Amino acid sequence: MLDEAQLLTKDLDYFRSDTNPAQGRPFLRPIVTSWGRVLPNLIISGTGMSMQGVETAIGSAVAKMGAPPVTVTEVGGFDDEGGRRAYLNQYFPPGLLDSPVGKEIASRVGYWLRGRFVFNAAV
Repeated sequence: MLDEAQLLTKDLDYFRSDTNPAQGRPFLRPIVTSWGRVLPNLIISGTGMSMQGVETAIGSAVAKMGAPPVTVTEVGGFDDEGGRRAYLNQYFPPGLLDSPVGKEIASRVGYWLRGRFVFNAAV
């Protein structure tokens, strides 16, 4: 997971497009390109992040990887246990949340993330 990614979408002066050198690229682009090779389900999250900024940053990089990004917005505030469990079940192997380790993870998610509304873009 790459959190606080909004900071990496703002400045377009770090990198240049190979096909159009006048077109700037934000810092998020090379991170997604390199991390995406080893983390195919990379989650990019941040607050106050513009989807247009993210799409500009990663658009052609993701297209070259072959899988289109999946966008998830307003995943909720993790205010109820059922909602947290349903969310976590999307990312953990079946049955993990029923194990002692899984129960501890779910408990910590409830403690640390309760009330946090986040914006996630899974790439």
